[in-house]
Amino acid sequence: MSDDKFNILTRLGELAEYARRGDKFLPDEICSFIIREFELTSAAIFRVGDNYTLNVIGKSGVTPESIQHGSSFSCSVCQSIFEDSAIKLNTRTLCQIQISDYLAYEICCLIPVVGVEKYLIKLANRNGFSDELKKKIESILPFIALIVSSWHVNSAVSPVLRSLSLPQIVSETSQEIKNAVQSVLGLTNAVSNEILSSTQSEYLGS
Repeated sequence: MSDDKFNILTRLGELAEYARRGDKFLPDEICSFIIREFELTSAAIFRVGDNYTLNVIGKSGVTPESIQHGSSFSCSVCQSIFEDSAIKLNTRTLCQIQISDYLAYEICCLIPVVGVEKYLIKLANRNGFSDELKKKIESILPFIALIVSSWHVNSAVSPVLRSLSLPQIVSETSQEIKNAVQSVLGLTNAVSNEILSSTQSEYLGS
């Protein structure tokens, strides 16, 4: 296995552990991970609130002063927040929320979790998003969705979640994370066919 693949798996493992613990800083860590791995300009994560407001819960280090934790925004032209459960990039350029101080191209992705609960990841890059870059980002989104879903459950950020029993939580989240789980299994199968170093084998076995 190449060092790049192993480093990504290691970092995803760290994020998954933060999610399991329900750590508040996880959304920031996800943003930092994405901009580092794909050399982007900035990233932000929003929780979709009542009346489709977008509330900042995570951001990378380089964002405008207006993008602060807890700040709320609205976008009258946003289409992503009305998407179904499909996890896919939205490359429309009409968004009224800018997460970069620079003239940058911006894309976003909706992540549905429990019931009507949703999150939105927004990414910016001064150099644009080539088809190859978009394909790479899309390949990692199911994992990010799975981590966000786990974090959402474990941090109990939603009043809706607190009112649900465990069987209801499992029922509500199973469909949303189905694709993510399939991707995890696919990656696991791919890794099993790689030649691993002793260190890599020990890590993946832990």
